[in-house]
Amino acid sequence: MQKNISNSKSKKVGGAQSAMEYLVTYGWAILVIAIVIAALFALGVFKGPSAANVCLLPANFGCINSFLYADGGLTINLVQTTSTPINITSIGCNTNETTENMISFQPQLQLQIDGNQSIDGNATTELRCYSGGNIYTAPVGTVFHGYIILNYTDLVSGLSHTVIGRLTQTIEESNSNFATSTTITGGTSTTSTSTTTSTSTTSSSSSSTSTSTSSSTTIAYAPLTLTNTQPANPYVTINISNGNGATTSNFDQMVNVTASSYSSYESAGLGNIRFYKGSTELHSWCESGCNLSSSKAIFWVLMPSGVPSGNSIINMTFLSVGTTYDGSYAGEAPQLSPTYAEYDNGASVFPLFYDDFSGNSINTNNWQYSGVSATQDNGVSLSSIGSSSGFTTKATYGVGNTIDMYANVIYSSSTAAGRSSTTSAGTDTGTLSGSSSGTQGVWTTSVQNGSYTTYYAFNYGSLLSQSLTTDEPTFPMYAAAEWYDCYWAEFSDAPASNTKGADGIFCVSGTISSISSLNWFRVRSTPPSGVMPAVTFGALVKPQATPADFQQMLVVDSNLYSSLDANLSNVEFTTGPGATGNVLDSWIESNATNTATHTIIWVKIANQISAGSNTVIYMDFMPTNSPLANGYTGYAPQMYCAGCAQTSYAQYDNGGSVFSYYNVNPISTSGWTVSGAAGQTSAAPSGSHYATTNALYAEGLGSDYLYSAISGLSTNEIITFDFYTEDIGAVAFLDNNNGVGQMARLSGNGGISSGLASTSNWTTATSTFTGSPMPINSWTKYDIVINGTTATSYYGSVSNGLGNLGSLQQSIIITDNGDYFGLFGDSGLTGYDTYINGLVIRAYPPGGVMPAVSYGSTQ
Repeated sequence: MQKNISNSKSKKVGGAQSAMEYLVTYGWAILVIAIVIAALFALGVFKGPSAANVCLLPANFGCINSFLYADGGLTINLVQTTSTPINITSIGCNTNETTENMISFQPQLQLQIDGNQSIDGNATTELRCYSGGNIYTAPVGTVFHGYIILNYTDLVSGLSHTVIGRLTQTIEESNSNFATSTTITGGTSTTSTSTTTSTSTTSSSSSSTSTSTSSSTTIAYAPLTLTNTQPANPYVTINISNGNGATTSNFDQMVNVTASSYSSYESAGLGNIRFYKGSTELHSWCESGCNLSSSKAIFWVLMPSGVPSGNSIINMTFLSVGTTYDGSYAGEAPQLSPTYAEYDNGASVFPLFYDDFSGNSINTNNWQYSGVSATQDNGVSLSSIGSSSGFTTKATYGVGNTIDMYANVIYSSSTAAGRSSTTSAGTDTGTLSGSSSGTQGVWTTSVQNGSYTTYYAFNYGSLLSQSLTTDEPTFPMYAAAEWYDCYWAEFSDAPASNTKGADGIFCVSGTISSISSLNWFRVRSTPPSGVMPAVTFGALVKPQATPADFQQMLVVDSNLYSSLDANLSNVEFTTGPGATGNVLDSWIESNATNTATHTIIWVKIANQISAGSNTVIYMDFMPTNSPLANGYTGYAPQMYCAGCAQTSYAQYDNGGSVFSYYNVNPISTSGWTVSGAAGQTSAAPSGSHYATTNALYAEGLGSDYLYSAISGLSTNEIITFDFYTEDIGAVAFLDNNNGVGQMARLSGNGGISSGLASTSNWTTATSTFTGSPMPINSWTKYDIVINGTTATSYYGSVSNGLGNLGSLQQSIIITDNGDYFGLFGDSGLTGYDTYINGLVIRAYPPGGVMPAVSYGSTQ
């Protein structure tokens, strides 16, 4: 078998070299060739006897329509979708595919990407068709068969290009006002890399997005809603790590946010931040540091089910900049709002107890006091504290809770603020150490398990005082803590020496002279062992729209649509119902029968679908028995269209119009640089997805390779190809013309690892492969998923189809070195071959998730 294949290769390589010499003579570079748009007109449209008008151009250009008159005058509408600005230098039409009698444009017609310009004919720019050096004239109804030739210059590279297409036209009555009316319309796709292209092959790179409305009559349609399920807003995943046992339900989790790290996504007061567990919004409350430049913004998030032991996930989401707190799910401490407590939702975040002292009247349902002067005016002030003074909550709280207040405590002596033990509500028995007077901040006392007390006093999170855990076992029924001679007592049976008569906070005479600016008071559950579960932040995830010219996969239950004919060839997709919108290119990959429950169809969507939004396209049904009449719907090459008058393999393959790059069943090395024992063969092993023996190959020597510039190759795409290797081969991608870039090793004979690596030339790998060995001597589907700076490889059965990835192999960090793709030998052993016979590139779906599809009913 090896010998026969080698003979076939040599013949093919020789033919390719002859073709290259011909092309070089004319100074043309090479384009992978594709049928982009076939304009077929129904019977009765033209005045003369009817016949189909067909204008077939290769990638980068397409015909919307064309008219040929009896005096040889030609009117065409061209679609231009090159990836760079171009100058149109001349256009010609003749019967013998030559550049004679072309009409030059002086000055040259410059077209930017997406640019539009009409050319009005005159004596110097009349576009006419020629035959044998003479203007073609023929009776009305005669059918003309010829060629369209287009010369243009790439304004970026400076290279000149020629493309050649096929033209079949029914002659119409002469137009007395004839003058060229050639409209060239810009598109959005980035496509072919060759410089000379004809329509003699089905391999091509992507063409323009169709913008024509259907010329066919539709009998029904069904709406399809495409939804980009990616989150509509940026978010950060927060991992909560709890190593001390599950918390109680309705637990308040502190989240310390470095707000300055996300300033471009935040509102000035952080009011656009929301927290979610799954799709459920959580109540949150910003305590301090609530500004864009803060390195420590403290949020409290209510966890209704608590925090389990181990790890759990919530998301911090950024709504649109300018959004503020809603005062319901998202709020802030009362003193932070423009109007006091305007956005305070503390009662929702701290369900055990919360008071923000808004207004000018103390809530007597919450508080009782005596021996102290207490006034409220958007905050509470306490003064005239006597020997039996108290300001006490009426509610009681069990062991395991923490009390916080935000206040400024002023005292008259030099006694430090801190923590000590006590035998009654009015005395302490230990030495205090801590802060001095006049500090506005958060003061916290935490009582745990009824046997020990941990006391924290901190201002915006900074610890100011000490802990004490030694005294409480002596007083198992009573535990107290001191805030500048203000006490919180938690007990089930107060000792006789306690004269306060209620649980809560109360202040006594001594060093305290007043408490001012008491803005809020709350009770929350103490975390397990007094340790707040730790939080770590993941990477910022940004909203991802689908790219323009996105390949959307549809999985259609054909049984749901009775208007489909037997082979699905009467379907088209448009942006408006009943063919009222633009026609979209589509490609049926598998199960083209109206009895299939999983028909795979790829549709090229021109416009972006924003994250969290949707768009509607329409599946239009033309009359049955009019298969593939519109020219926008095509079949995968290995499929046969029964009833479509199909006479050749890949006759209805329009993959070049749908995918970012499409080159399957290669029949030559046009556009490829070849070295050593590499090239194209029609005697490759059978059994690939594309059911053909056409393939590119390279033998297993370091000097055997071929490569080509692949337009549309970028860092957010999926490269798919079928390969077959007898030992070890490799492909390279995102390389420059020296081969510097990334490579994928194919196979693993003898247990040699396959996978991804970097390469410094077209023959070697410069980093280690860590993937698993893959099968040899059989066709395998290989996928390289490029997402930003990472490439990941997969392999599996060729029956997987384009939409399915195989077994996960290896990921590497990559660098985009260029738009070259190559195949080369990797083992250093002569006589072993590697083949690829399908190269398809499609856009990477946002977040790796194909937009969801909702299939409407027939209308």
